[in-house]
Amino acid sequence: MSQRDYVLSMLVKFGITDCKSVSIPLDRTMKLRLDSRKVCNPKRFRQIVGSLIYLIITRSDLNYPVGLIS
Repeated sequence: MSQRDYVLSMLVKFGITDCKSVSIPLDRTMKLRLDSRKVCNPKRFRQIVGSLIYLIITRSDLNYPVGLIS
């Protein structure tokens, strides 16, 4: 499976095919905060983070953002 196919299958699996792409994964000055109006499903969040961790094997530019959310 190619990297592109893996990412596309992740987008479909997690229902985020309408997301926007960016050239830089995350601005290092950006601060993340919890939005109390939205509650994340912990199991789904772990699945997404696990898929992203698998992806950073070939995409080292994603190390910082994936580490930040995990």
